[in-house]
Amino acid sequence: MAIQKIGINEFLALAAKHPVLDVRSPGEFKHAHIPGAYSLPLFTDEERKVVGTAYKQQSRQAAIKIGLDYFGGKMRRMVEEVEGIVRKEGSRELSPEVRKTESPKENTEVKSESREDRKSERLNDVEADKVETIINIDSLNDKNNQGPRTSGLPDFPTPFPTSGLSDFRTLLSETSAPRTVLVHCWRGGMRSAGVAWLLDLYGFKVYTLVGGYKKFRHWVIERYSQPNPYKILGGYTGSGKTYVLDALRKAGQPVIDLEGLAKHKGSAFGSIGMPEQPTQEMFENLLGLEIDKLTKANQSDLSKQEPIWLEDESQRIGLVNIPPVFWTRMRQSEVRFIDIPFEERLKHIVKEYGVLDKQRMMDAIQRIQKRLGPLETKTSLQMLQDGDLEGSFRILLKYYDKWYTKGLNNRERLNELLHVTLCSEVNAEANAQILLSKQKVS
Repeated sequence: MAIQKIGINEFLALAAKHPVLDVRSPGEFKHAHIPGAYSLPLFTDEERKVVGTAYKQQSRQAAIKIGLDYFGGKMRRMVEEVEGIVRKEGSRELSPEVRKTESPKENTEVKSESREDRKSERLNDVEADKVETIINIDSLNDKNNQGPRTSGLPDFPTPFPTSGLSDFRTLLSETSAPRTVLVHCWRGGMRSAGVAWLLDLYGFKVYTLVGGYKKFRHWVIERYSQPNPYKILGGYTGSGKTYVLDALRKAGQPVIDLEGLAKHKGSAFGSIGMPEQPTQEMFENLLGLEIDKLTKANQSDLSKQEPIWLEDESQRIGLVNIPPVFWTRMRQSEVRFIDIPFEERLKHIVKEYGVLDKQRMMDAIQRIQKRLGPLETKTSLQMLQDGDLEGSFRILLKYYDKWYTKGLNNRERLNELLHVTLCSEVNAEANAQILLSKQKVS
């Protein structure tokens, strides 16, 4: 089976059905990756550093030789790890018709023979390739031999390492019908080519991403400029906007939960009780995929095209920032402001935040003391310490109302964009229905 190089759109379409293997180093993967991808590093962080240094200070050939030494001893483990991933994903062999649709550049003829005949023919071809490759590899016992390149290997000018080949031969004999995997590295270079060669040799159907993760990043950034209609859900702190968004989603509305993607509730208290936030780049990746998913859903049925709902946020959500291009789109979009009485919002805040860790709450109050003011900070902290949650949160809620009003009024064309909806209480389902009824009227 030939390794097939494909573009980013086809790669992401296949990623919905088959596992994505990121062969960059663990550090690169941890920083950010294609959401849902598995880390299958060809090099450790230290090994990548050594190879990179050799490339810069010695030569490309020297770096490749070092990389091959690292790769040789990992082949069996990597194959077995991929087998485990495929089993976990529950991947299945595609029917010839589906394979033809997903891989237009090959398998263009659908034969009428039985499934077992096709499987037998495919395995015979694979076995022949294995035997030829093993013979060629065995002839390269001397690592310094500069003879002809091994048939079937990636375009490396140096011999393939023989370390671990005895175990690898055993694995080769156990190859079953092809299973599909998607492989990428940083730029679609030698790292993905090497791992793709190994997995293809073993019997996987392998697709590689042209341009690698770097191409995916360009694709993500382009999503922020998609010409989607947006509606911004506004409301003072304590209005339960996140819950309203969830109710809108359940009612069939397209929704992007920015706080959910950021793993942060947006205020100084937003990290309490939440998991670790993603990196800035990972947040951008998650957002890009959400935009693309909802864009395609809208484009699939233009008669039912709906605006995408987002919560009115500051540009900064905890440690991450909404990308400037997308933030500008949000600030230019219609705002549906749910206006709920102060006392109702206060009751909601006391119920939701009153169960959080007291010390972390006090630390959060101290972080905003410059804007809150010395007297209000001292009073709020004392009330919280004494167990007067309502008194403490009353001070904080007035503070946040003031800052939200300031941010709201900083919008250009606010009179055109702002639509206020009066709601009597913090009730997500009821308030979502009110918004939808207003939407139908408008």
